[in-house]
This record gives sequence, structure tokens and C-alpha cells, in this order.
Amino acid sequence: MPAAAIALAAYLDPARVTFFAPAISQRNALIQLAEQAGEEWVAAQRAAFITALFDREAVTTTAIGGGIAVPHARLGHLDRCSITIGLAPGGISWNARDLQPVSLIVLIAARESQPTEHLHLLAAIAALARTPDRCAAIVAAPTPDAAIAAFLQTR
Repeated sequence: MPAAAIALAAYLDPARVTFFAPAISQRNALIQLAEQAGEEWVAAQRAAFITALFDREAVTTTAIGGGIAVPHARLGHLDRCSITIGLAPGGISWNARDLQPVSLIVLIAARESQPTEHLHLLAAIAALARTPDRCAAIVAAPTPDAAIAAFLQTR
């Protein structure tokens, strides 16, 4: 399944879109998104996800440039992948290679049993970096539904 064939709409939910207050830290943004992504999981699963996210960030930043970060981790207990979106119009310092603050965070909770699906999601989201107008529209969206509509816009 090529990245372009991924139906991102199946992974998105307005209930998993967060608008961050100004001056939130990377750490607090990651925790808040992870807790939102895992609100249906038991506490130990959420804690393991948060640990996995921070372990991944310790290896190398998940900021991919253009104001986008894609924190992600694979978990054994998941029966499906999901995406949680964080919007920070004021920007968050994320150790990006391009030195730009991150305003769009796309957190992926991936199934450990489906590494190919995880990689296709990463590739599809990375394509956002090539569409700065689309990214700006997502970040400027006034509601979760508008953010998802902008996320799914193809032009």
C-alpha cells in the first residue's frame, strides 16, 4: 500500500485534536497528546506510550521541518493505529534541524504488529512538509473539524 493510498481520514477524529495554550513546552505537549491518544487505555499502557515517545525523541528529534513534528511509537496492545493532532500557533521549541518552532504536531500511536502501516502513515504525514499552505491552514483552523478538513485537503 503506497503512502498516497493511505486513507488518512480513517485515522483522524475531531476528539483527538488539541489546541495548545501559548508557551506550552515540548514535554507537556507530548504528555497531553499521549494522554489524549490513550484515554481509553489502562494507565500502564498510557505510561508505556509516554515513555516510548520520550525514548524516541531521545534518539533524534521527530521535528521534520516546516513547523511539523511527528512523534510516534509502536505499541503491542493496539488493534488499530491512530493519529492525534496538536496545534500550537505560537510554536513550540522542538529541537528541529531547521531551527523553526513546531506549530503542528501529528502524534501516531501505531500497532507493533503492523510496521508497514506505521511507515506509510509517517510518509503520508511527511508529505505535509511539502505543502506549507496546507500546514498553515491546519494550524489556523478554528475548530477540530476544520483542522481535520484542512488536513485532508488534497490541494
